[in-house]
Amino acid sequence: MLIAGNPAIGRQLARAPRTGDLPSFVAGRWLLAQILATMQVPYSLDDIRFNEAGRPAFPGPPHFSISHSGNLAVCAIAPHTIGIDLEQEKEIALPDFEDYFSREEWAAIRRSATPYADFYRAWTAKEAILKADGTGPDAFPEINGLAAVQFRGNSYYLEEIRLEEGYACHVAATAPIRSITVKELSIP
Repeated sequence: MLIAGNPAIGRQLARAPRTGDLPSFVAGRWLLAQILATMQVPYSLDDIRFNEAGRPAFPGPPHFSISHSGNLAVCAIAPHTIGIDLEQEKEIALPDFEDYFSREEWAAIRRSATPYADFYRAWTAKEAILKADGTGPDAFPEINGLAAVQFRGNSYYLEEIRLEEGYACHVAATAPIRSITVKELSIP
């Protein structure tokens, strides 16, 4: 229904990387389309291009980032480079992820009274930076911190966004984050 109602989303689907998460992909693109409809920008969904790493972007500003997990999807848009990551908190084999963190970060997660929540807080912060940077997960250990972070010659500013119980979300930007507007939208 949504694809038929918005041909640009259908064209995006045809070019999208196949991850098996079609409803979330559509929800993320729908959110972006809703935001673009309220802004005066020269781009539409048809203008999205993918770089060699598979990161979607417009040819110029504004910059955007989309993430989805569980039943939620989020979209961030800004005049400067931005990344957002959302994860539904669930029990996982935490030791499998130790190599993605510094010794200090991992020790803090392991001794925490809420190790899963702290893991997902740290994970989403790192992933938001990687999405903004356009870098893959191999660079996770290079990122350390949950505020302003220097990474590969750029300064990234982080902000945690509390959306719903059981989810962790961070946004990272190359400029200080002065305000965040959160709007809840439901797909008709």
